[in-house]
Amino acid sequence: MKRHWLLALACLLVAGCGQDRAITVVDAPAIDAPVAMADAGIGTDAPPSWGWVDFTVTGCEHPDGGQSCVGPAPLSVSLTAISPAAIDIYRWQFGDDSAEDLAPSPVHTYARPGTYDVTLTVGGPGGTATRHRTAAVTVIAAPLGAACQAGDQCESGDCMCGDGQPCPAGLDGGVCTVACTSDSDCATGVCADLAPSDPAPEPAASWQRRACLPACTSDDDCERGFRCQALVAGDGDGWISGCFAPGILVPMGGSCRDANADPDPARCAGGLCLDAGARGLCSADCSTVPCPEGAACATFAALGSVCVARCGDELSCDGDPGLACQAPADGGFSVDEAADPAGYCTPTATALTSGDRQDARAERRRRSRDTSR
Repeated sequence: MKRHWLLALACLLVAGCGQDRAITVVDAPAIDAPVAMADAGIGTDAPPSWGWVDFTVTGCEHPDGGQSCVGPAPLSVSLTAISPAAIDIYRWQFGDDSAEDLAPSPVHTYARPGTYDVTLTVGGPGGTATRHRTAAVTVIAAPLGAACQAGDQCESGDCMCGDGQPCPAGLDGGVCTVACTSDSDCATGVCADLAPSDPAPEPAASWQRRACLPACTSDDDCERGFRCQALVAGDGDGWISGCFAPGILVPMGGSCRDANADPDPARCAGGLCLDAGARGLCSADCSTVPCPEGAACATFAALGSVCVARCGDELSCDGDPGLACQAPADGGFSVDEAADPAGYCTPTATALTSGDRQDARAERRRRSRDTSR
């Protein structure tokens, strides 16, 4: 008997030998596993016997409670066999170009959109059985803002930072987007200028462009760790709120000097890095376009009309000793609104001459070189 069972297992691994006790079930109705297993004797004194095998697929949606599993690419699903008898050997075929999997409960990733059949063949003391399910998994193209690895996974055909493009942390996993010039190009999303500095960064990275992002009103509207951020509108006419990776574009009031202590406007969401404070000050030109929420348009004798962040409980001007939360009268500037009692994050000395600023920048560079030696 043992020899016969070993031969059956060997045949299953090779191609399936078609023994008398083999059962094949093709596209049968979904099985009510608890009832079927009770009928087979599981949980009673009756010995289990082979009458069927089936499997579940999780990690996706099951529209209308049906058997088909649906989700966006790339879709990772978990598969688990259901059987009234012990299983010693599993052979999973996923319907794509991947190799067979012999694990009891595999996790499989479908990289591309499409409809896939899944076949499970098993063997054990009760014999062998096969379950083939047509269209068991349906992978749809990923929507705007979803994670991606390549363009053909996205509805738009555009995977920002996919295909191995070098990108900063937070974007290096890829995100579905589409090029745009205004919100009308983005269906339900918004068009953001991710490279608003003038001049534009040269050379520009693959993500530094105008691109559609998911619209949002709070972080709760964003997925995959993204945050709801104020970004320059793609058409240049104001600001939008879109879901984007945090820490890449610095908001109003943040630091923006590069490693050489030079202002780096490409770091700022507003495209302007003021040569102010010890670490620079992210801002935006508000002479023609209003400032985003949380900022006011301030006019300085030395800096012109620029956006400055309103101070709040969590804002301390980034700990920059050259900046402070000041009232307009104290800081020597005016604002286009009734003055906020908390003040505004502004330079403590706004009357530096161009030469003074260059000398200060040169001194910071010298100190940086001395420290690195």
